[in-house]
Amino acid sequence: ALFHQISTEAKAAFGNGDVYLEKYVTSLRHIEVQVLRDSQGNTKILGLRDCSVQRNNQKIFEESGSTMLPRELEQSAYDYAAKLADAVEYVGAGTVEFIFDLDANTIYFMEMNT
Repeated sequence: ALFHQISTEAKAAFGNGDVYLEKYVTSLRHIEVQVLRDSQGNTKILGLRDCSVQRNNQKIFEESGSTMLPRELEQSAYDYAAKLADAVEYVGAGTVEFIFDLDANTIYFMEMNT
């Protein structure tokens, strides 16, 4: 009943009643991968940073690398970022953002900033 109610409210407010669920992660780090891609399809990963220290949703400082992200997940983040940039044929510099779920020891795509 609540799902139907939310869908109806969304349709009234936004003209679209589509609703999706997101996993709620309580123990996390905010990880960003910097990507550079040209019009010839050459993709370069510039690095990864941990952007978890925030105040009022603004980053206070960014670490170079992450002291908490395991190496295999760091490589996965690089691979996912490159695949995403290639899939959308992105051109330019951008960041692909992930949530590192500390409890589940996994990463989830959050967004790409172009």
